[in-house]
Amino acid sequence: MPNQTFTNQAFYALCEYKDFKGKTATFVSSQTGNTVIDQYVEAFLVAVESNDAVIHRLSVLGSLQHLMNKVSWNARKLFAANARSELVGGDNKGAPWGLEATERVRQMVDVDASNDEVINIIKSDFDELQMVHTILSQTTNIDTPLYYFVETERQPNGDFVDVVNAESFDDAMTAMDDIIDKLNEKSREDVRSSVRDAISQLRSAA
Repeated sequence: MPNQTFTNQAFYALCEYKDFKGKTATFVSSQTGNTVIDQYVEAFLVAVESNDAVIHRLSVLGSLQHLMNKVSWNARKLFAANARSELVGGDNKGAPWGLEATERVRQMVDVDASNDEVINIIKSDFDELQMVHTILSQTTNIDTPLYYFVETERQPNGDFVDVVNAESFDDAMTAMDDIIDKLNEKSREDVRSSVRDAISQLRSAA
């Protein structure tokens, strides 16, 4: 039976991050538990009970949002691959450069599902993560909700502030699409700039 959660693969990917997000996820992964949720609960308890915990309990709580963000990105990846496949009338192995075959995406996110099923799966994933997030946040006396997707931006003073708090998968998709559009535009601008610089240098050398 196909895997019916994005959470596991998203968590494995999070552990590979070479930053504080990855360090926290790796700490969580080192805990005993039959599921990712169990490991988060155990990591939180270890952080609460030990004065020498390498990760603070608020970092464990924040990691649940990082995980949900990655869950949404993986769901978007499969959703988009399915849509492209339907557009070309089948698996898009012969699609233009830059488009991944649907089967490869399914393997990457470890979920084999139609887009209708994707919506149900990510809702189930969110509900489960939200449940444990609510329980843990209540013990910290900090009422911080879990969102489908959070986008942050660095301010001139160095602080990070939330600019998107998506309360639904539709809102998360819109936010992620905007991010991809901005990255694609920046990539195009970088190519234009590189080509212009190269041509300018050739003309100067002529």
